[in-house]
Amino acid sequence: QTTNGNGDLIRRDFSQKYTVVDPSATVSADLMNMLYAGYSNPISISVPGVPLNKISATMSGGSLTPTGPGKYIARPTKVGENAVITVTSTNTGRPQQMGQFTFRVRKLPDPAPYIPFKDDHGNTDRFKGGFMSLQQLANIESVGAAVDDGILDIGFKVISFEVVFFDNMGNAMPMASDGDRFSARQKDTFRKLRRNRRFYISDVVAIGPDGIQRKLNTSMEIKVK
Repeated sequence: QTTNGNGDLIRRDFSQKYTVVDPSATVSADLMNMLYAGYSNPISISVPGVPLNKISATMSGGSLTPTGPGKYIARPTKVGENAVITVTSTNTGRPQQMGQFTFRVRKLPDPAPYIPFKDDHGNTDRFKGGFMSLQQLANIESVGAAVDDGILDIGFKVISFEVVFFDNMGNAMPMASDGDRFSARQKDTFRKLRRNRRFYISDVVAIGPDGIQRKLNTSMEIKVK
């Protein structure tokens, strides 16, 4: 109803079409646009208008484990085989599929080697190459490796590595590590180094949370200052 200029009520009939849309699920990988095989990928799942405790999900090609309201850990098993997450709602009293979501499954990227050390404030940091003082050099104990790109931070276990020194004639002198730790021979050579000399950490062998052992192509140059 509305009024005209004289204040009289006028009734007009009208119709308006509308569409009822079923609620749809949202599935997002918290750290990436794909899933990594053999790795605990954090996943968030929600359905607009549906309480989180009324939502369940399953995944093909691996396991999907709930860790909290709307939070899951996805662990796909095979590289190159898509993982499909199926979301179900029980909000109406009966199971209702809310959607299926397909993710590509990839192998974890190779990590980069680093040397853990203490900074001036006593905090553990990662030295990834460059200048190192003789005092810092005397205190280093091991080599680590991690995928550390600002989004991911995935630690790998170092199995072995080499330190390549050079004699006065420029000849390379590779020395093997003691697992992920510098060997006694390597540390003894550190004590004999002088300023402006350089050496390399190379042939790092590491294994990731996916259980795949790999030899890293990258090396780390260290200059004594």
